[in-house]
Amino acid sequence: MGGCGGEGERKEISASMNRVLRDDLLVEILHRVPCKSAFQCKSVCKKWRDLISSKYFLNRFDRHHRSDHEKKIQELGNFSVEYFFPHLFFNPSEYKHQISFDFLPFFNSLPEKTTHFIAGASNDLFLCTEDLQIQDQPVFYVCNPITKHSIALPPPPPRTVLDDISDAFLGSAVFGFSSYNTKFTVVRVLLPVTGKRELFEFQVDVFSSDTGKWARLIAASPKPLMWCSGTPAVYYRGLLHWVSVFGKQIVVYDVSKNSFSFIIAPPHNFFRDVAMLLALSSEVLYMCQLRYDNDSTLKMWKLNYLNNNEQPEWVFEGQFELEEFIRHGPSWMKDLRLYRVIAIHPYDHSILYLGGGVRRQHVVSCNLRTKTLKLAYESSNDYLCNTVYMMGLQLWPTLISPIP
Repeated sequence: MGGCGGEGERKEISASMNRVLRDDLLVEILHRVPCKSAFQCKSVCKKWRDLISSKYFLNRFDRHHRSDHEKKIQELGNFSVEYFFPHLFFNPSEYKHQISFDFLPFFNSLPEKTTHFIAGASNDLFLCTEDLQIQDQPVFYVCNPITKHSIALPPPPPRTVLDDISDAFLGSAVFGFSSYNTKFTVVRVLLPVTGKRELFEFQVDVFSSDTGKWARLIAASPKPLMWCSGTPAVYYRGLLHWVSVFGKQIVVYDVSKNSFSFIIAPPHNFFRDVAMLLALSSEVLYMCQLRYDNDSTLKMWKLNYLNNNEQPEWVFEGQFELEEFIRHGPSWMKDLRLYRVIAIHPYDHSILYLGGGVRRQHVVSCNLRTKTLKLAYESSNDYLCNTVYMMGLQLWPTLISPIP
C-alpha cells in the first residue's frame, strides 16, 4: 500500500473494504503500513480517518513499528540541512524535502528581511507567527510541518509597562513551548528594557491548550536577573531552559507550577566570552562552547538533575582541540574558521554541528569519537541564522489538540 493511490482509487478501495471488513480487520491491515502511508490513508474516508486516529490503532501501530523505529534511530548518521530563511533545519533523511511552512496563512507574504517567524519548538510541533519583532499581539500558530496541520491561537494580552519599574518600557519577549501527547503550553516572558538592571519579577503570558486561554501573571525570580535572550527555550523534564546572554546563566521555568525554579550559574571552567549552546541529545541536556583560538577549543558539559526540586549540577564531559581534527582533515578545512557550535545530534552527543567560514555560511559536522570533520551544508547566503532546529525521527507525527 505505497501511498494509497489517487483520490478516486482510494475511495473505491475503501468502499469495497468497508463492505466486507469489520473495523478490527481494517485496523489489522492498516497498522502494518509505514507511517507516511498510514497518515495519508486518513484522507480516504471518514471511517478510515476515525480508525487511524483512535487510541487502539495508535497502540497497535506503536507495538508493530517500535523495534524498527528504534533500529532506524540507532542507524541515523548525519542529518540533511535545509534553510528556511532565517531558520536552519536538520532533518533525518526520511523527512528530506518534506518539511515546509508554506501552509501557514502568512508564510507566502513574509517580507524578505523577516527576522524570525518561529518562536519555539517541542518535539515536531512549532510555534510560529508572522514576525516576532513588530507585533504587540501577534496571531500565533501551533503547527506540524510534517503533517501540514495548524491551529491559530487567540491573541495574547497586550504588553504593558511593569508598574513598579518606572524607567522600564516595552522591550522584547522570549518564548517557551512545550508539548506532551496532543497537549501544549506556550510561555511568553516579556522583557522590559531597563538598561543594565537586575530584576526580581517578570510579566509572563501563559497559554494552555486545556483552557484555550491566555493568562497574565507576575513570576518572581529566585535571584535578581539581568535577562537578555533571543533564543527559544529548550524543554526538558517539564522545565523550560533559556540561556541568558548577560551573566551567562540558565533560566529555568516550571511549566506545571508557572514559576521560575532555578537560575543556574555556568560551570566554573566555562569560557566567559564565548556563546553557549544548550541542546538535547538522547534525553540528556548538554551545553557546548567553541572558542576560536589557535587550537579551536571545544568544551562540553551535561546538566545533571537529581530531581526537579534540587539545584542541578554541571558534569564536565571533556575538552577537545579541534585543530588536531582540522590538521588531519581535507586541505580546504585548514582555511575554514569554525566560530561556534550550532547543534547537537539528537541521538548521539558525540556528533556536533559547527558554524564556519569567513562569512559564516558553512555547517561542518564534527565527530568527537572519530575526530573527523565533514562539510554538511554550504549556504549561498552570508551569515546563517542563529536559530537552528533539529528534527528528531518520530514514530508517529505529534497531533495538535483542538482548542476548547
